[in-house]
Amino acid sequence: MPLGVSTRQGGAGIGLAVSLVIILVYYVFLIAGEQLADRGIVPPALAMWAPNILIGALGVHLMIRSIREGNPVPMPDFRALMKKFSRERN
Repeated sequence: MPLGVSTRQGGAGIGLAVSLVIILVYYVFLIAGEQLADRGIVPPALAMWAPNILIGALGVHLMIRSIREGNPVPMPDFRALMKKFSRERN
């Protein structure tokens, strides 16, 4: 979510591309962890949870960074929208 919010230019296309890259990176981490567990290099539980921990920590870091920048998700003024909507209906 923080990456989708931070990509202000490009609209939905950039957000979709960022999402696909994140999913690909997660999948690669998951497969690499499985390989490490199969070879006995890393305990299986750690190998399977490591991608979740890494991606989750990155998400928390980016969320905190996004919040500190101020108003990460600008919300519209609903009262003004309702007034505009009621004027258009009449």
